[in-house]
Amino acid sequence: LRPKQVQTLVKRGIPEALRGEVWQLLAGCQDEVTLMEQYRALINRESPYEKYIERDINRTFPAHEFFKESGSLGQDSLFKLCKAYSNYDTEIGYCQGLSFLIASLLLHMPEEQAFCVLVKIMNEYGLRNLFRNGFEELQL
Repeated sequence: LRPKQVQTLVKRGIPEALRGEVWQLLAGCQDEVTLMEQYRALINRESPYEKYIERDINRTFPAHEFFKESGSLGQDSLFKLCKAYSNYDTEIGYCQGLSFLIASLLLHMPEEQAFCVLVKIMNEYGLRNLFRNGFEELQL
């Protein structure tokens, strides 16, 4: 496909079955081995935000089948990814809005890939600025 064709197709909407793969390609992290290894290490470290993350897990898409049951695979993945990101980016840490972004990624790809896409979109697409102290950019 030519770039112009891709742009037109993306504007129409990426089919749900392909979203995870396309998002990884667009974020440039389809083969991001280093970030995946970091994720595996970060989930094993304690985070000062764990009690806040645990509290918010049940509040994140509570009606969605993947996240609605306590102790489910969805809630476990959401907890680990939130915890890993809070350890990865200590300036941002964790705030409630992150769990919805992370949950959306988890609906389309496995944890490790979701972590890579999260890191890329937070840093390279400017989403990180929305979660900085004071949420100044979010209020714009």
